[in-house]
Amino acid sequence: MKSIILSLFLLFMGCPVGNCLAYYINLNDFTPLPQNSIQIDPAEGRWAVFSEDPFHSPVSLRNETLILPAAGGTLTFEYELTIPAGNSDFFDLFIANPSQRIFEMGGSANFHCQGDFTFDYTQLAGTTIPFYFHLMSDWPSNDPGLDSQLIIRNLQINPVPLPGAFFLLLSGLLGLWKIKRKELQE
Repeated sequence: MKSIILSLFLLFMGCPVGNCLAYYINLNDFTPLPQNSIQIDPAEGRWAVFSEDPFHSPVSLRNETLILPAAGGTLTFEYELTIPAGNSDFFDLFIANPSQRIFEMGGSANFHCQGDFTFDYTQLAGTTIPFYFHLMSDWPSNDPGLDSQLIIRNLQINPVPLPGAFFLLLSGLLGLWKIKRKELQE
């Protein structure tokens, strides 16, 4: 019993606040449109590479039924967008409703950006939402080529941790251990 309590304590103390319950969303559960313009990590679904398509814009990766935990928290991912000089493509992210754009970036010059995106989904907690990544192409109207690229990595849900519940459980287990120890000594 003592080793179980110690293991639980070390496990939770080793987790940075907010990451103990975090989990990755498998991008293989998303639908790529068109399918041949998006390459997804076949093993774990941790990354997706979008390439422009001459017949489809946007190139899209979507999940119509992404379930957000009821406790609230954040949704995070890493992105890298490369737009060659003279192109005017951009990256869109739609959460909850395609008519309400949450995130957009792009440019019409030599443009390379990368970073981390964090979205607080607390107001949408406990719901099922549509979630879309788009690489929007402006080819051929204002764009000389089809060589822009978008990479998405490590889409992750980070529910709000419940440290109070853990410490309540830990104190209860500690109390049971002390009672059992006292019984064995008598």
